[in-house]
Amino acid sequence: MKICTNCGVKNDAWEANCVRCKAPFVEGVDPPVEEARAQSETTYQAAARPTGEDTILLGGIALVLGLIALAFGWFLPAAEYSYSGIDPERLQLKANLMVVGGVLANLGALAYFAGQIINAISYLPGRGER
Repeated sequence: MKICTNCGVKNDAWEANCVRCKAPFVEGVDPPVEEARAQSETTYQAAARPTGEDTILLGGIALVLGLIALAFGWFLPAAEYSYSGIDPERLQLKANLMVVGGVLANLGALAYFAGQIINAISYLPGRGER
């Protein structure tokens, strides 16, 4: 196999020079043109493939923050110890913390599992090598 040093055309024929650019053939040497083309195609294919790492990370962060807010709402006392009644503002704060924490934790869990599914799909046959 002869490879052109200028444009990268491969030729098995008996010609001494490339038919495209008239540069001399070199026996069995890959020119830098072919290496650069192969590297750019591989880089482009890897960048174009969707992955779920960011979604998993954001989902995990939202899940943890939601669970923290839920725990604060759960353990926040509804009444102060100085008097015997229940403070309605504190009870409302407790309820709001628990609702926001629950919603955030559920959305975080959904995002986490969506990222896992995206990762699993990217490993299916026909989606390129990873």
